[in-house]
Amino acid sequence: MRPDIISKSVPRIRIIIASSMVIIILLMLTFLHEVSVGYNLAVNSELPLDKMDLFAKEFSSSLPILVMRTDVSMLYDRDMPPSAVIWIFDKGEGENRLTDAPAQVLDYTTANYRGYFSITFPQKPYKLSLYRNAFSDIVPLSYAFFGLDPASEWVLRPTYADKSLLRDWFSYEVAASVLYWQPRGTMVHVFLQDGEIDIIEYQGVYFITQYIPAADNMIIALGDFSLRGTGGVDFTGGGYLFQRDRMLDFANNVRLPDRATYRIMYPGRRGMSSAEDARVKDEIIFFHNFMNRRGAFENIPDDEWDYWNYIDLDSFVNYFLVAEMIKNLDVGLASTYIYRPEGGKFVMGPLWDSDLSMGNNRLAEDSGYFYVFRRDIISSLLEDMHFQTKVVETWQQYRNSIWSNEELLKLYDAMANDLIEPASLNAERWPEMYNDATNLGRDSLSVFTASWEEEIEVTRQWLIERIQWLDEYIPKLLHEHPAELNHHYRSLQTAQMTE
Repeated sequence: MRPDIISKSVPRIRIIIASSMVIIILLMLTFLHEVSVGYNLAVNSELPLDKMDLFAKEFSSSLPILVMRTDVSMLYDRDMPPSAVIWIFDKGEGENRLTDAPAQVLDYTTANYRGYFSITFPQKPYKLSLYRNAFSDIVPLSYAFFGLDPASEWVLRPTYADKSLLRDWFSYEVAASVLYWQPRGTMVHVFLQDGEIDIIEYQGVYFITQYIPAADNMIIALGDFSLRGTGGVDFTGGGYLFQRDRMLDFANNVRLPDRATYRIMYPGRRGMSSAEDARVKDEIIFFHNFMNRRGAFENIPDDEWDYWNYIDLDSFVNYFLVAEMIKNLDVGLASTYIYRPEGGKFVMGPLWDSDLSMGNNRLAEDSGYFYVFRRDIISSLLEDMHFQTKVVETWQQYRNSIWSNEELLKLYDAMANDLIEPASLNAERWPEMYNDATNLGRDSLSVFTASWEEEIEVTRQWLIERIQWLDEYIPKLLHEHPAELNHHYRSLQTAQMTE
């Protein structure tokens, strides 16, 4: 190349390189702003004493403490959630205090409100997303809160709708005893600071658990999303998680003519091509129509309905038994998860959202009655003799081992004992929880509890009566449909009331 051409090209190359560097830096700064980072908020690892009121300064508890600093006004924005800093106080043993040195500071975090019904509570639900704190490595950070399995995204579920505080905690542990995969959780005190200038405010007791699609122990392997042209599932594909939920305005929803709505939760829009997304939606439609014997399967004869070739039977039986034991209001309607691992059948679970269970709602307060059978995911199965037999045998097996009265009540009592002191602090923060005028969907309950101690005893008694009722009525599923058994139970109740 001629020297004069080279001399003219060098400035241009320099300009191109400089422009490219500016663009790259701007993109990095934009990304850092979007996911970023509590770096500007986390000036140091200690919480400022001048932002603590007397309650916070004197606060101590055997329960772990989580303190979050964020821009509260931005927490409704789920697309661009604000940055947050998380302080963890957890000695493992002994009292935890905000005036101690934190066990951990997570300063590359974002936070946002989440939930459908719970977002209306004064005690808000939060989703936390964690990132690595290296400038050149802004990727999800997997972290194990309080000895739980690690995950990069976490949910702080409020206890505002649950006077006992332990319904989620208890239900998740029971589910974990029989489901293949169930995120665990634990109870934690939460404090919130709006930016750097506001007082650090106590928010009460929360249940913290992994956000299901981001759990490190998730047993879904990503597959090729295959579907046979015949309408059946090709089990060399798979690798996705979906949720039965209410009608939500998300692009990854599947809406069916019978108004059923599913939402693809994993891998999500960014994890699939448009062709893969379409294939997964085809499989979900197949699952719904086949399991409910609708559409092309509406008139399928009983002897040709080979559902066991497409679903993991044990997972559906176990999920049904857990959901019926706690009488979960949302199961089959909302917050209901199903997944298909690569090369595998459809699996029911994990369980999610159990605050309105165990008698904590006027629609399911009675410790009798089958409830979950009404949901279309399970109703057709309960008309099949093979499924009925499996339900009865599995229930009896568990009742003689992991779900005996002794084991279930030992778990419940241990949790209640751990919450004695935290419940008192929570009641100071949210005294209206025990006010009969507070309407949280549990209005018109026949038994009103004016304290945590009363609620613990009433819920414990409900659990005892519920498993006794199931002991009597589950074996009858071999001969009668749940709707008929409910009718008989209702008639018996009416007869006893008129005596």
